[in-house]
Amino acid sequence: MKKLLGLAINLACLLILCGNAWSASYCIRADGTAVAKTAVTGCALPPEVHPYGDYTCASACSDATKCMTIDVSDGQTFSPDDVIFVCADAGKIRQVLNPPSAGTSGHPIRYQGSGSPVISGTDVVIGVVGDWTDTGGNVWTKALAVDPLYIVLFNNSVLGVLDATPDTIYEWAWAGGVFSVYSIGNPASYYSNIEAAQRNQVVYVTQGYNHFDNMIFEGSTSIAVQNTITTLASYSNSEIRWTYNYGFYSGILILNNVNISTSLRPVTISGTGAHAFSRLYITDWNNQGIDYAGTGSLLINNSYIVEETSYNAGPAISISSTGSVTIIDTEISRFATSGIYLSGAGQISFDNGYIHDGNGSAEIGILSTSTGTINFTNSVVSNMSGSSTGVGASMTTAAGFMNLSSNTFYGSKNDLIDIDTGTLVAYNNIFHIGAANANDVIDKAAGATYVGNNNLFWETGGAWSASYEGVVQTTIAGWRTASGQDANSLTPADPLFYSTANSQFQLTAGSPAIGAGTDLGTSSGLDIDAVWPGNVTSVDWDTYGWNIGAYAYPTGRGYTIRPGDWPDYYHNIITLRSGIRVRIKPPVGLEQYWFEGGGRTKGKLVDITQP
Repeated sequence: MKKLLGLAINLACLLILCGNAWSASYCIRADGTAVAKTAVTGCALPPEVHPYGDYTCASACSDATKCMTIDVSDGQTFSPDDVIFVCADAGKIRQVLNPPSAGTSGHPIRYQGSGSPVISGTDVVIGVVGDWTDTGGNVWTKALAVDPLYIVLFNNSVLGVLDATPDTIYEWAWAGGVFSVYSIGNPASYYSNIEAAQRNQVVYVTQGYNHFDNMIFEGSTSIAVQNTITTLASYSNSEIRWTYNYGFYSGILILNNVNISTSLRPVTISGTGAHAFSRLYITDWNNQGIDYAGTGSLLINNSYIVEETSYNAGPAISISSTGSVTIIDTEISRFATSGIYLSGAGQISFDNGYIHDGNGSAEIGILSTSTGTINFTNSVVSNMSGSSTGVGASMTTAAGFMNLSSNTFYGSKNDLIDIDTGTLVAYNNIFHIGAANANDVIDKAAGATYVGNNNLFWETGGAWSASYEGVVQTTIAGWRTASGQDANSLTPADPLFYSTANSQFQLTAGSPAIGAGTDLGTSSGLDIDAVWPGNVTSVDWDTYGWNIGAYAYPTGRGYTIRPGDWPDYYHNIITLRSGIRVRIKPPVGLEQYWFEGGGRTKGKLVDITQP
């Protein structure tokens, strides 16, 4: 894992993250009047990771006569190490950013946001009173040539609701060049502002080694950020929101501390190349959270992929290619179909992570329908319980392979592990179905292969069952005889989790899983105080030997979250066992806080108060 993290750092260093030197500084403003690039006085650049919006450079952005519009900037020529300050001073910038020049490895051209500027694909369409026609029933219309495709903003920040017959506030419709909104009285007076998506891109990158920091991209009818290049481009400390189709599309991407919300496909990748995502926060997708169809490699580290507002149809992460995907220290939750879905011949390695609370029509924590390989280690899958078909892990292709090592699976409305075809290898796992039901801890079909040992099977209430090629087994002895496996797996017993009600699956004293695992290498298991994303560490076994399940026992110590390995600087996502003490070490200039934990806290650093 350290080698993979080092790869992410090295890739980032190729772009901008390992130096602050620059050659010349220029600026962009929405109201800029410079007809060509004009040098301005720059500022010290911000640190590698910072909350977007907290960085400004007044010396670069104060004079509109020295700043260009994006359209003017797109026609200039820039050199490696140049910095173009993109200024928020004059409001949203409503032009497509198309960087005209390429940087070089280690010397990119940097587009540096000052004051969290918004580059928007929307236009202001509220117009004036005379633009609108009253059609009755509080529905008003005006001409609008381009279909906004779901993206209409009211009062600057409220995403409107598309409805063929608008009948409540913030509802709208578009057909045949006619734009309709619900409004009590003329919309020019009823709303403070109305914006509609009118461009199919916000950023269009055709040149390599450009870097973008501290910006918001919003309001595209198709793609917020499109990269058509085969060389690296990187984005940090930024946000994509309110885009109809794609957030990021194609290219070779380095993403660091990026928030993507309200998009059909927040990240879509095809082609070759090595991609690295760190501190990625994806929410509110409508198709796939991350859609990887590439033939290269993808590293996802310290990230959070969650459907915050509703359970949508697509998987959180979908891999449909022959590429290699490594996911570390990442949390995936609230999905309607699957947390991880492998439909290609590639390979997925998922380590030190958490997949939980699937709650849709057919949610599955891990799903393989292909000839690819899934290695799933030191992780937790819990609460696939939103419907009658919830499953922890499933395989449906004969040539597929899934390795489950040192994990905890808990809670399912259906079989916890379902193997229709393919090969499943399982060692040192806890399979706890969570609540008594008529389904099985493991259901192995005749066309599948199962190899396993040193596991613990349990169902709340003790009515344990597993199915081997259509025959239900209700004892571990019967399962061993039927399968020829699990000779050293435990007689079904309560693993004594800390608190299943609070999704705290650490082992407590007396758990039969303590020391009952088999040696799988030099290190494995989560710190008892593990959090997702980030700060989840493998630990060496000593006194108690190898445990069954995801967690080490005992560690019980507090831990330190440091800049560079914590999302809390931006997202503050913490899962804690009650009574565990956390010390947060923020960057220089911010106070240190102690937080006595219990349960889950989510917000920003400023929301955490010192007890």
